[in-house]
Amino acid sequence: MSPASIRNVTIAADLDGEMRRHVEADYPSEGCGIMIGSIDDSTAKLARIVKAENANSERGRDRFEIDPLLYYKTEQALAPGERVLGFFHSHPDCPAVASETDRQFAMYWPGFIWVIYRVDEGQATGLRSWIVDEGTQHFVEMNVTVTP
Repeated sequence: MSPASIRNVTIAADLDGEMRRHVEADYPSEGCGIMIGSIDDSTAKLARIVKAENANSERGRDRFEIDPLLYYKTEQALAPGERVLGFFHSHPDCPAVASETDRQFAMYWPGFIWVIYRVDEGQATGLRSWIVDEGTQHFVEMNVTVTP
């Protein structure tokens, strides 16, 4: 399956809640983590997350960084049929729109999904999901479905 054909993300409500609580707890810094799941047709299905501490100690309010060792260990622990789908992070007091900084970082992670939560004054108020179009090198918004 080509990453270009992935346009939908399905997130169970309990995982959405877990990600929301994580990014709210990291406010006013950007919260972040790794998303694990599978891809079926044009839909990425989130199965679990790995919470991460924002390793960016200088600009944590507007940048996130995941410890490479945590990422490596996460990849090594994948169960059969699982894959790293991408990263989630928050935009404190800013829209959940993929920024130019996000796009530049995403160039190193082709095919990865970027779920971004808007967190206003410590409360997650919304999420959106993005993937880089390999042809244009720009983010394309994905459809997000949160299931019960």
